[in-house]
Amino acid sequence: MRVVNLGVDFGSTGLRVAYAAPDQPVRTLTLPGPPGSWLRCEPVRASRLGFAFPSLKSRLGAGGTADGFEALVEAFRAARTAVERAAGGSVGRTVVCVPVRYPSDQRTAVRDAANRAGLADVQLIGDSAAAVIGQAPPAGGSATVLVYGLGYEGFEIGLVRVAGGHYRVLGYDGGVGPGGATLDYQILVGWVETLRLHGLLPPVPRQDAGFWLPLREAAQRVKEELETHPQAVFPVAVKNRGGTRELDVVFERAEFEVAVARMIAGTLDRAAELLKQSQLGPADLDSVLLFGGSVQLPGVAALFAGRFGVTPVLAPPDQLARGAARHADGLRSGDPAPGGPEDRSTDIERPVGRDEVPELATIVVASPDTRPPGARLVLSADDLAVPAAEPDGGGAIGLDEARRLIAAGRREEAIALLRGMLGEVRDLLDQLTAPAPAPTAEARRSLVLARALLEQGRFDEAVQAAHVAWSLVPDSPDLFEEMIDIHCRAATAEAGTERFPDELRWLRCAYGHDRSNARVRDLLAERTYRYARHLSRLGRLDEALHAVGEALTWDPERRDAVELQRGLLRRRSRPPVGDPEDSA
Repeated sequence: MRVVNLGVDFGSTGLRVAYAAPDQPVRTLTLPGPPGSWLRCEPVRASRLGFAFPSLKSRLGAGGTADGFEALVEAFRAARTAVERAAGGSVGRTVVCVPVRYPSDQRTAVRDAANRAGLADVQLIGDSAAAVIGQAPPAGGSATVLVYGLGYEGFEIGLVRVAGGHYRVLGYDGGVGPGGATLDYQILVGWVETLRLHGLLPPVPRQDAGFWLPLREAAQRVKEELETHPQAVFPVAVKNRGGTRELDVVFERAEFEVAVARMIAGTLDRAAELLKQSQLGPADLDSVLLFGGSVQLPGVAALFAGRFGVTPVLAPPDQLARGAARHADGLRSGDPAPGGPEDRSTDIERPVGRDEVPELATIVVASPDTRPPGARLVLSADDLAVPAAEPDGGGAIGLDEARRLIAAGRREEAIALLRGMLGEVRDLLDQLTAPAPAPTAEARRSLVLARALLEQGRFDEAVQAAHVAWSLVPDSPDLFEEMIDIHCRAATAEAGTERFPDELRWLRCAYGHDRSNARVRDLLAERTYRYARHLSRLGRLDEALHAVGEALTWDPERRDAVELQRGLLRRRSRPPVGDPEDSA
């Protein structure tokens, strides 16, 4: 029987596959999507929305019902069946692409799932190496390639040397964020906060996954539309309070491009650092290869071209699967993958914090009457609210039922019902009174580093380290408060106004994390007011008016800001003669 070798790109939302027979070109195969979404909706107490949308891929090996192991087994089985049918033979070797940062327990889970699906000879390869193997050999026979991957969750950087048909990995880096999910989440936050600002969000919005997962998909569609259009309308409209109008939330590409640039800025620095560690510079690169769905985001390729002086090549979606299949076809049984990705995960110990992505400005407009019926989903305030509880045998209804059973002489049934209710009450109390998770040793080290960097005046690095600490234990209120405190201390460390743009960025980031924090709002008002005074002294009246207006949005009752605004308006309405109210 004919034997083919299989390459699998294990992504956050499904598998891509390619196969190769000896002396035959690599072929790709389109698989139907998994029967259920590989994305989850999980509670995260300290996050903006109160939950996050991790992938099965990131939860694999964690144990429990959210592990996703069985779903991966079914996906591998479907891939094997489809390839054997298309190729008219059986699968010999299988090579699966995984992130280099993937820890050993998750690597073991991938192999076990593939074995359970009937794939016997399974090896893993790093995403970066597979991406390089998947492209045509370099024209000169050798090349040094900087590889950058940006997917749904996380990024990966690789430095690969190609020579004489051999591939050698010179270095790796990567992290769990940022990724496409970061922007999906930020778009969804922008939509929710816009509804809140316009009084359209109920005090207790719904929290169920069945409601929010489709909204996450809507945010992803906005992101994809902003890749090619100047504006994108969130595809879920909301009726106003009277139900007389449907309101759309609109996102602007210009704001989105700024968010993308800010999101990946730290990863560009990491790529440059990887080159430096390998004693190479941009001039030593023959090519820059970008892979993953999120490298299509506006500005990513241009940022790499500007930083490294090489026009990047964007890999097609199937390139990793092709590279894995090509590698599987060239392997002898037991051969290692390039660079030994089986044990490279220990090389990446430095965690990556949540890069500071600015809030996305939105516009609220009345939906045009020209939209065809059913063109997008329309929600009312009631749809956004927690549904009224239905009778389920609990609470007062359960007690009434117990009383009815007692009156009917059915004592044992009443006891069983009441014991069941007590069990539910205990479980709920345990959830509410459970202690917050303690910071891990790694999180504590990141926090100590953040404080030390703060003392050294390395404020940006301190804020980044604080983000790292919190990202490691996002459910810890203590770490969350420490992270906010470091933002505030960085913003108030210097008396002058030279660093105002940085101060504003750090404080807005803190505000984005915790909008109810009075200290952050007060500091935003105070630092912006100080900057307005500075601009006023320089005679830059329009800029000063804009700044003092911002200060008043943070604290409308701030008397000195009101007086400064009045003085500036008077000065602007007549030739400058010096305004005593501005000298304060």
